[in-house]
Amino acid sequence: MDYTKTVRAFCLKNQDQLFDVSYMATNYFAVIPRKTLLKILSRLTDEGLLLPVSKGVFYIQGDRPFDLDRAVEEYYINGEHGMFVGYKMYNDLEVSDYTNDIVEIYTNRIGAAHKSIGKYHLT
Repeated sequence: MDYTKTVRAFCLKNQDQLFDVSYMATNYFAVIPRKTLLKILSRLTDEGLLLPVSKGVFYIQGDRPFDLDRAVEEYYINGEHGMFVGYKMYNDLEVSDYTNDIVEIYTNRIGAAHKSIGKYHLT
């Protein structure tokens, strides 16, 4: 089995989305050894197919320009994978108008207990 070809095909099929290594390694690419997967992702980053966003998180390049807010919301929240909590949730429900620099998200699409991507704190 050609691991690089498999990961590249996945990336080409899922353009303009995030690639969370810890989640993908356990749920999609469990047969690929983790060290091998990281080498493949490094190669795809050098080719320009992937853009590093944070530790263990890549953006799969596509037609649209990179927008972190849209990418995080589409990957970690949409499709019943998560939800905003804290002041972002209160603002969406029009309960409060206070804005906070930190946005908290509860999601089932991370492989660890907590992860931070810029202003987003994922649990």
